Amino acid sequence: MRKATQGHEMSEAEAQTNDTMSRMRVRVEYIFARISQMGVDFCRSIGVRRAAQHNHHSNLVYNTDRYAYLVCLRCQSHLKRNGKPKRRAQTLKKTIRLKQLATY
Repeated sequence: MRKATQGHEMSEAEAQTNDTMSRMRVRVEYIFARISQMGVDFCRSIGVRRAAQHNHHSNLVYNTDRYAYLVCLRCQSHLKRNGKPKRRAQTLKKTIRLKQLATY
């Protein structure tokens, strides 16, 4: 990333490059911040294989956490669009009643 120096203004291309780089950097930093917040960034192991295994497990934990968050967001947006969810038992009773009425 570049900075404007005294007496030299930053060009449009440099400003756009800085903006693009900062967007990518923020996305990566959020991931590392969440991993350290969960506490899985601390690894006390001897050997490369165990350290690699710890890294794989910490990535799995982060991905699972992210997936749960995204599913929760999807459920919330579904509730906003469709209102409160109906209970399954109530909808089953209604369908059974409709089938009984249709047979008469």
